[in-house]
Amino acid sequence: MRVWTNTESNGAIHAMGNGEMVVYGQGANLTNIYGPPYSAPNTLSLTTEGSEQLQDTAVREMGTSIWNHKTSVAGQPAVDYTEFVASDMAAYIRLFDCKSEGVRWVLHPHPAAKFTQCALVPGVWQQIIKAGQNAYNYPTNLWSFHRIVPQGSCKTELSPNGDLVISILPGKGSLAVVGASTYPDAVTETEKLMKLGAAAYLEPTHAHWKAFTERRLAAKPELKKLPADMAEVVDSIATLIKSQQSNDGGVMAGHYYALAYVRDQYGTAKGMLSIGMVEEARKNLEFRLRKYLLFGTLQTAETMGVDCARHIHENDESEGPGYTILQARDYIELTGDHAFGQKMWPMLDWCWTVQTKHLAGGLLPFNGDETYVAGGFFPRSGLNQGSADSTLVFIEAGKWLGKWAVDHGYWSNGFAKDQMAMVKQASEAYRKHFFAGNLIWANEPERLDHITPPRFRHGVCEGSCGWFGWTERSDKGRYLCPNCIGVKDVPAEVPAKMEVNSVSLLPAYLESDILSNEETQRVLEHVLSQADAQGHISSVPGKPACVGYDPGLILISLTKLHSPKAKQACERMLKLLDDTGAWVEYYGGGDARIGCCRARPWESGINVKALVNYLSQTK
Repeated sequence: MRVWTNTESNGAIHAMGNGEMVVYGQGANLTNIYGPPYSAPNTLSLTTEGSEQLQDTAVREMGTSIWNHKTSVAGQPAVDYTEFVASDMAAYIRLFDCKSEGVRWVLHPHPAAKFTQCALVPGVWQQIIKAGQNAYNYPTNLWSFHRIVPQGSCKTELSPNGDLVISILPGKGSLAVVGASTYPDAVTETEKLMKLGAAAYLEPTHAHWKAFTERRLAAKPELKKLPADMAEVVDSIATLIKSQQSNDGGVMAGHYYALAYVRDQYGTAKGMLSIGMVEEARKNLEFRLRKYLLFGTLQTAETMGVDCARHIHENDESEGPGYTILQARDYIELTGDHAFGQKMWPMLDWCWTVQTKHLAGGLLPFNGDETYVAGGFFPRSGLNQGSADSTLVFIEAGKWLGKWAVDHGYWSNGFAKDQMAMVKQASEAYRKHFFAGNLIWANEPERLDHITPPRFRHGVCEGSCGWFGWTERSDKGRYLCPNCIGVKDVPAEVPAKMEVNSVSLLPAYLESDILSNEETQRVLEHVLSQADAQGHISSVPGKPACVGYDPGLILISLTKLHSPKAKQACERMLKLLDDTGAWVEYYGGGDARIGCCRARPWESGINVKALVNYLSQTK
């Protein structure tokens, strides 16, 4: 049960979506509405208001992303409603039954738009967002047309500041937000909804989710035997991920980020495969393949449902391509679908080759969108150093791809031998530079001795001005934007070797044998020894927070070793779930870090994978 009040802060957010429209709820409020398509401006938001204290309790129906709410005013029942995104229309719907007055739903328009009445359809309002408004940080090339359809026992009026205020009155009714990227679709879809009535969309949506859940469990029948509480966790993550997957296969990174990120997709796909979302995992690879065939490259993140922008970070030819190969590996090894692997071959070949040119001393650099970089755990000034993450991803991608490419006639034995020589060099370099007996260093400054750093790169300005785009290397080795270069004095910085627990925990997650079980045990004991009284382990020793997938990485490693400590690690990981049933981007101590992204497919995917691994071992 998710409890919300209008006087207390609770950041938990739930996702509802159908591949065309995705909506994020925060208790009785709506924080974000995207689509169609998923990569679109955040259309509008909704707050629930009243003259007295409001409390809303929400419960998700198992197997679905349909939420049932009970809102009270000053402790007295006021409004019951069911909310969902319709399965076959880009429409968010609330079906309500009002017992007493006192609740208002207030819709806030996009900053570049306003609500106007539809002259030809009395009682219906519209909002039009012109092309050029941002989807995340990038201007979209599509218009957004949204129609607000309140029906039944409610009164709607435009406030002086342009908000649309819907006062809920005793009786039954509905509120719908219909979205489209063309005006004709907005008109005809609204007409369809008004003809059938919003309530007519509930049962088809139930049926849609029932079919999804049955298909998912058929693909992974052992999940049917889980205890009820564990089944509910798995079910919650399945619907969380499914709601955020675009029709073209990309998965949202969360309510802040209307883009599909390469690294996020790998962790999400591992979760998908572990809980029976095989069709969704294939669709996600098809999304990446389509982008490769269209552009000839892969970048940190891509837009979904539209090709209007690409999110290019520092060193995008490192790590991300390797993760794409590993994502293909995981899918093919589970399904045996080698025919699909052959379809992906041009992308897989590029993903391998593009990494090799960045090997220096057997090491690859960091990708600039690494979560512990974005989270402030590792400094951006160290991105050209050797990265344990990127190097290990390269090693494991090469070990699988080399054999698979030979078996299917894409590489000759001689060519494969040359590639495996690079894998061997990287493996030796990994153990030499990163493995330190009971920990794995995140970085290796010595890589800088083997390279000439590029003059220009695309990413974040190290002058801390907020710039994202092209940067230039200063005479002190710092990458600055056109406004800061030559103006801002940013001193030289060469980070020393750093310990990042997320990095130490990566081998088991990647299914790597780079460490023996005994070595893995030593590393794991070192990580576990850092736990505070509440069991919290920071991503970087001495710093307070951790990335949201660290608890899953710990559990994956403990489970691999059949450690009795896995039980406690699993219990702690489950305690970190918020009350919508999701894991989040960052944790500070025992709770979500303020301002972090919620409803995260990536962290939730990794952690549910860890949970399924553990449960399968203890059944």
